[in-house]
Amino acid sequence: MRLIRLFQIFFSIRSTGIFNLFIKGYNPFLKTFNQRNNIENKFKKAMEDLGPVFVKLGQLLSTRTDIVSHGLAKELGELTDNCEPVEYSYIKDQLIKNLGSKSQKILDTIDPSPLAAASLAQVHRFSYQDKELIVKVQKPDLE
Repeated sequence: MRLIRLFQIFFSIRSTGIFNLFIKGYNPFLKTFNQRNNIENKFKKAMEDLGPVFVKLGQLLSTRTDIVSHGLAKELGELTDNCEPVEYSYIKDQLIKNLGSKSQKILDTIDPSPLAAASLAQVHRFSYQDKELIVKVQKPDLE
């Protein structure tokens, strides 16, 4: 099982063409190649698709312009505050699972659109006893 996951990770990252971007410095071919194929964006998307650990790795790499190009660092920097939110159905399931019967009070007033989504959790607004509150819900597959 682990070997299969390692192959998934490797081929997911390899398919983005990212290894061409780890060559630091000016190279006209790579610049053209990068513009044509949008490698940086593909790599960022692959990091998001691979899960929270890889999002954190992407966030770390975004601060290391001594390792990656400035363009890639900028693209990965979006993982810091522009992560993809998970579907509301997952949020609803998590609330029911963790709050039990108390969850219905939140579910009746929760806004299905998140206020923010980060690498490990996302935040939703809800009303309770005439107060506006927020709830932070952990993303899937985090134990």
